Amino acid sequence: MLVKKFLCMLLVVFAALPLWGCGGQNGDTQTETGKSAGEIAIFYHSYEDDYLAGVRSSLNEELASAGVLHQDYNSENNQSLQNEQIAQAIAEGASMLLVDIVEEYDNEAAQAVVNQAKAAKLPLIFFHGEVSEWVVTTYDQCIYVRRDDAGVGITQGRMIGDYLLENYKKVDRNQDGKISYVIFTGDETDEDSLSRTQYSPIMINNYLNREKKPAIVYFDRMSTKRYLADPKGAWSFDAAKDYMSDVLRRYNEKNGNLIELVIACNDEMALGAAAALREADVESVPVFGIGATEAGKRAIHAGYMTGTLEKDSPSMGETLALLVNNFRTPGRSYFYDVPPGEVEGTWRVNVPYSYYLGE
Repeated sequence: MLVKKFLCMLLVVFAALPLWGCGGQNGDTQTETGKSAGEIAIFYHSYEDDYLAGVRSSLNEELASAGVLHQDYNSENNQSLQNEQIAQAIAEGASMLLVDIVEEYDNEAAQAVVNQAKAAKLPLIFFHGEVSEWVVTTYDQCIYVRRDDAGVGITQGRMIGDYLLENYKKVDRNQDGKISYVIFTGDETDEDSLSRTQYSPIMINNYLNREKKPAIVYFDRMSTKRYLADPKGAWSFDAAKDYMSDVLRRYNEKNGNLIELVIACNDEMALGAAAALREADVESVPVFGIGATEAGKRAIHAGYMTGTLEKDSPSMGETLALLVNNFRTPGRSYFYDVPPGEVEGTWRVNVPYSYYLGE
């Protein structure tokens, strides 16, 4: 009797263990046979991408905790290989496809993937690599998930707005009731750069207005552009440092027209401005960037920068896992439980950047 009970316990334990097997040359699988029948098939343009490594780790953890079997594929920056991998996964019975396409901005390459999924009647989620609305909307079981690059200025403005509301008196160094700022942008011809430059101050002022605080004021009242752009379009440390050094010669405590806030469209320009502030021995001016580079993070921990934004790979993984679950749940909207502000039309989900404040 005891032997029978012991055997039964062993069967229960082994049944509860995940079925991890050996992956093929280009895939990591969760089945004993190496086949992907009924699994989610996930294709990464390359395992060498640091951001995607974080996405992969987060997504795998989310799917494993939900009991969803999946197989990862490394497409090794080769679109032909990725196409072959997708065909193989479909032939082996994959139940859904998640594709980080190799050839971004290539409608023909993306459409070929859509056609494969459509012929097999499989849900398809494109992620990370750029895919056009025109391609995605050719199949009613296809959506696209990407970082919210267009909205990053809004997110930066929220971060700075929160900071100013908590530290208004400290930032208003001359105690005149308003905050004077300078903003550095990378390229006047780049839409993302100009979007960041435009929307960050707007969002900051929205936050201040809610608490009846005056809007931030651009330091140069005569400027019509309301930004300083890298003349070479390089988003560079040197350009921001040169600009900031020149500004500080004219706008300083002695002249009574202080710079009280620095906003930059990337970390390199934020670091350049911060270097000029240190050289001029100007302290307590908050400096914000975008990108969460290692140099930017070190500067925040050292107190030279205040905050930045990072591409949040865990959030991308969590969002993909949520969408997988939505597709797998009969009768549920693909966008169920996704914040409305992150949904664009019926075809795209934008994953916002996250704050990095060194806390």
